[in-house]
Amino acid sequence: MTRASGRKAHSNGAQFEDYLERVIFAEALRSGYFARIDKQNPTYVATRSRAGVAFTPKEASGVDWIALGGDSCPWHYIAMEAKHSDTATLAQSRIKPHQAKHLNAVLGARQVGVLLVEFTHPRGSSVFALKWTNLLFRKRGNGYSLAMEDCDIRDEITSYRSLAEVMHGWSHRA
Repeated sequence: MTRASGRKAHSNGAQFEDYLERVIFAEALRSGYFARIDKQNPTYVATRSRAGVAFTPKEASGVDWIALGGDSCPWHYIAMEAKHSDTATLAQSRIKPHQAKHLNAVLGARQVGVLLVEFTHPRGSSVFALKWTNLLFRKRGNGYSLAMEDCDIRDEITSYRSLAEVMHGWSHRA
């Protein structure tokens, strides 16, 4: 990955996270589905080098956000990781080991992990909220990935289907 493409990917990811906070999560809070939601940020430490001072994370956060379930939410603890993809697929390698570990631990505690993915495609972009499982990713080529075409349309967040409605539907599926 070139520096320019890395900066673009980071910028698109930051825009996606901003959209989640301003629109998607704000609605989940307003509706009472979430009682609280907190962005998880790592602690940064200053490191000196010949180039100057750089701030690097002391420890990586487990996931991007932690939410507490509201009155209508069947879970008390919701761990959420967000990823933006400039294509219609998301490589499993984009989920860092510490993120997968946190999401898997949530499952072990009978709570829920959510992978929020924004796929860019020729018609624009689509946002999916997917109930976390390692089985989301399929073998393709030399690795594993999640393709937009593999996502259930009921998991797409749209102007007429909120995050709360998507998550509520998970408890009614076999």
